[in-house]
Amino acid sequence: MSAVATLCVIVAGAAAVLFAAAGYLWASRLRTGVPGPPTLPILGNLLFFRKLPVVYEHCNKLQRLYGNVYRFYIGPVLIVVVTEAEDAQKLLAGTKLRDRGSYLMRPLRPFLGNGLITNSGETWKSQRKLIEPCFHSEVLKGFSDAYNEGAQYICDYLKRAGGCQVQLYEPLCLLSMRTLAASVFGLPFEEMVQDQDTRDKVTTAFMEGLRIIQETLRLYPPVPNASVVLSEDTPLAGGRYVAPRGAYVLVALHLLHRQPDVFPDPEKFDPSRFLENGGPARSPYAYLPFGAGARKCVGARFAMLEIKTVLAAVLRQFRVLPGCTRRQLDQVGISTTGVPLNDFKVTCIPRTDLPASQAK
Repeated sequence: MSAVATLCVIVAGAAAVLFAAAGYLWASRLRTGVPGPPTLPILGNLLFFRKLPVVYEHCNKLQRLYGNVYRFYIGPVLIVVVTEAEDAQKLLAGTKLRDRGSYLMRPLRPFLGNGLITNSGETWKSQRKLIEPCFHSEVLKGFSDAYNEGAQYICDYLKRAGGCQVQLYEPLCLLSMRTLAASVFGLPFEEMVQDQDTRDKVTTAFMEGLRIIQETLRLYPPVPNASVVLSEDTPLAGGRYVAPRGAYVLVALHLLHRQPDVFPDPEKFDPSRFLENGGPARSPYAYLPFGAGARKCVGARFAMLEIKTVLAAVLRQFRVLPGCTRRQLDQVGISTTGVPLNDFKVTCIPRTDLPASQAK
């Protein structure tokens, strides 16, 4: 037998083994009565997500077709998506550390490092214990200089634009990194990024980073999904369905925040929803921009203080005009955080350049 023929036999044999293994995994996959799209053998629903990146609209379409609890398969892996407060509370509440599963987290390690987002178990606990005191409310009070320096950084960027349209995503990312470096870690930004261990912690805090702010976070939560790997069979949707032990469950926060029975006319931007007595009483698990439970974003209070400081500084100095449509804003890719497919574009006109009647 020639070398070419031998190689062909080896390749064919390896392909047959891989196909048999894939077939076995598919045949032994977890099953559930939760509704979802038709599957293909071995591939599951991969073709539904063939156009990357996966965006909000993919999840929205599945919710419209199959309801507030639905499932899909990535190969043989069962993923159940929930979008209601009752299920969010059941899955996320309490101090019990819930496993996120290696299937979703392992691919993120090369990008996010070995930090809070990607770790679990005792490693996660030790890291959380180490970093949590940095975000205590008493400690945050001492970060005002760092917040103000960050606000000045973005205002200087906007001034240099001279009233022309600018893109905000990259400078806002740099703003967050600079503020974290100067406040939590007490380092200049340029020095911080050279240290690998510190960089992992900063990247984790950054990736996680009243009124108008709360409504913005409702429509565009920083983290679109909270993932859980079930350690036991779990009833969902008031007991109508059961997700089996070992399934991945995603609490889709961007869909949770758009439930019409909780937030009427959910696509409308309406900050009055969060005024005191501004709407009907809602479950505390109906609005979770930073997650909930043991894995709630450790930097939530830090992020809110930074947002308030920067927003106040910008609005004090500039009149902000939109440079993109709502449809463009809704083009958000789903990853560890929501990633805009179109950059945020605005025109910021210095108030000193405006007529007195428009400067206020």
